[in-house]
Amino acid sequence: MSRFTYRAWGESDIGNVKKQNEDAYLLKAANNDSEQILFALVADGMGGLSNGDVASLGVKRAFEKWFMEDLPKTLKEKDFEDALSQQWQQIIFSENETLNKAKAPSGTTLTALLLYNGRFFTANIGDSRIYRLNKGRLYQLTVDHSWVQEALKAGYDPEEIERDPRRNTLTRCIGAGLSKNPETDYTTSRFDFGDYFLLCSDGLRHLITTDEMRRVLENETLTTNEKAELLIETAKERRERDNITAIVIRCEAGDEAEGFAAGEAAAETAELLDRTVKLDRLPV
Repeated sequence: MSRFTYRAWGESDIGNVKKQNEDAYLLKAANNDSEQILFALVADGMGGLSNGDVASLGVKRAFEKWFMEDLPKTLKEKDFEDALSQQWQQIIFSENETLNKAKAPSGTTLTALLLYNGRFFTANIGDSRIYRLNKGRLYQLTVDHSWVQEALKAGYDPEEIERDPRRNTLTRCIGAGLSKNPETDYTTSRFDFGDYFLLCSDGLRHLITTDEMRRVLENETLTTNEKAELLIETAKERRERDNITAIVIRCEAGDEAEGFAAGEAAAETAELLDRTVKLDRLPV
């Protein structure tokens, strides 16, 4: 009997200005020994370079292959956390090498989240983000790898940063010739029943405050897909110029949790499976 189940939904929009969507996202679910697993990813291809959409799609496909082929074996590892970060880093190194060798320069950010057995595991490189809503407080789990973040740490005036031509520059990403071995941030901790996670490209949070995000996530009259759609539509209404991607995840009590209604569980599963591939059991 699973302790946790999830409501999850992903949306991506081309936005108001760009001619193609260079964002990519992935949302996958599976069961292993009756414990539900959820994996989510956002990759934002770099619009200042050619083939940003190809870069983000390549990273998405590489992690999708990992989920289907490598994760089942990794779950049996004695040191699961170490094995997981090593596998993710190997994918990043491989994709980085491929992009750096391409004739046309391209690059992408990466933000990934795995929920398993009451713990979350994150990876981040670039300026896409993961937020966690826990007991009414919204936490940013990732740190932007950008010139803006470095400038803020150095004490630059925010208005000066806004005018600086370097404000859209990343200090880390996959590809773009920035590094042969890009450094990735990894975090892990426990999550609680009722927590929300939000993964997004930078197009979502340019014109939406964290307080507005919190209020949308806390609104229990909305489903997870309605929350994702509302956040994206709000950004578009405020004339966001970038592509916009959001994944909203709610962590719910599983079948064995007291007071958890079977009807609610079925509805949550149906909502999740609309956008994911579910396995009765992860392949061995």
